[in-house]
Amino acid sequence: MTCASTGLAVAIAIIHALFRREKVIGNFYQDFVKANVRVLFPFAVVVTLLLVALGVPQTLASSTTVTTLEVKLRQ
Repeated sequence: MTCASTGLAVAIAIIHALFRREKVIGNFYQDFVKANVRVLFPFAVVVTLLLVALGVPQTLASSTTVTTLEVKLRQ
């Protein structure tokens, strides 16, 4: 997640350098924190809630084979 926020902070710095009349680009740390708090964390929360609502399994283990009462094998 820090790689994405670093990229966003660099993009913000480039945009600041291109469109500001001042020679100061800005504060990298401030842009880095804003990218995390305002973009990436809310996106992660929305994706998490979507995956939970869809019932996506939360394990990396393989499926389990079970013998039912009707003696049928199910995965």
